[in-house]
Amino acid sequence: MPDPGGQMLWPTPGHSQVSSVFADWPPWRKEMGLSPHSGIDIRAPQGAPIRAPISGLLTFSETDWGGLTLSIYGEKKWDTENPALAAIGQTFYFIQLLHLSLLLGVERDVRIGEAIGAVGSTGTASTGPHLHLTLQTFHRGGWIFTDPALFWDTVPLGRHAFLDLDRQPLYA
Repeated sequence: MPDPGGQMLWPTPGHSQVSSVFADWPPWRKEMGLSPHSGIDIRAPQGAPIRAPISGLLTFSETDWGGLTLSIYGEKKWDTENPALAAIGQTFYFIQLLHLSLLLGVERDVRIGEAIGAVGSTGTASTGPHLHLTLQTFHRGGWIFTDPALFWDTVPLGRHAFLDLDRQPLYA
């Protein structure tokens, strides 16, 4: 997938099917007591390479529900004509990539496009091999979930562009 304006690279080269969009809240998620979806899910085969979608500090964590997780922290001025992203302006951000099967070094600076791991199905919330990508940005004094699809014309947008940390809709 193209990188719009050099801002964010598609993390799974050759695999572009989005199986769950941002802020999706189907009945089965509600019945299980789950909140709206905080990112996008990209379907890809087990072991497919993952590239850093953006430059920053790469860290590692592991949770029961998310499995092997990489986070990338940084600061960026979003140079875009997209009104939703223009409203954010310059901000700190972090991206989380969940359900990985392999990590390629952590606690280091990474550059956009660098190989950082492989798709997996780790964690109790996994529905099979896929990459869950969450983007949080710092806006108006607090962290918010931001729809990663705002960066790519070919990715379906979620129901909302932003959610607060309680996963309630926000309007920039």
